[in-house]
Amino acid sequence: MLKKSFNKDLKLTKKILNFSEICVRYAKALISLHGDDKNIKKASEELGSIVELKNTCKDFENFLANPILAPEKKIIILKKINKKIKLSISTLNFLCVLSKHNRLFAVERIHHVLKDLIGKKNNESRLELITVTKVDNKLEKKIGDKISELVNKKIKIDNIIDENIIGGMIIKIDSLMIDCSISSKLSELGNLEKGSY
Repeated sequence: MLKKSFNKDLKLTKKILNFSEICVRYAKALISLHGDDKNIKKASEELGSIVELKNTCKDFENFLANPILAPEKKIIILKKINKKIKLSISTLNFLCVLSKHNRLFAVERIHHVLKDLIGKKNNESRLELITVTKVDNKLEKKIGDKISELVNKKIKIDNIIDENIIGGMIIKIDSLMIDCSISSKLSELGNLEKGSY
């Protein structure tokens, strides 16, 4: 039974690693496709607008994730959508390639990897600041400056709103995570209470 569970976990881990590798390959392809920094930045912004559309429009999110819709039909729909959002030809072609290989669902992860690659090239690190409500600019700058000083890199902050943390904040940068959320403190308290019996 334990061996079966281990094999299942191993297969899942391999799938996750393969997915991550695929996203890195696509992000690198997008960088090489656009060449210079100005065009790469524009491609990142355009991909960001697609991610934003995905996160604000349920129909578009369902369209990207739909495994039944044929890639050719998705490409036709993408071209129709592009008449409204006006992406560059290279970004549209990139999305068509994703569609052709049934990878449109991964656009958000590819965009995330792309931002990380651009950041590394510019000696920047992306910091995820997870809070219950939007942090004001003054506090965000103070956190960014302090972390920048510690890691000796420029810091770009993504303030992610997550009401599940109840209060406090979670900071993620590179492979480091600092969890000062109320939800984790309550969880720790619950574990202490269980251990005392």
